[in-house]
Amino acid sequence: MCGHSKWKEFTVLDVVFIAGILALVAFVALVAKGVERL
Repeated sequence: MCGHSKWKEFTVLDVVFIAGILALVAFVALVAKGVERL
């Protein structure tokens, strides 16, 4: 974890990972709302 050259790479991976989790949570929330309406 002491490499300045890979700092940006890890940052991009973290952003993509967080974005994926947020998208998954949003998708699950939408499905839950759809199930409640049905």
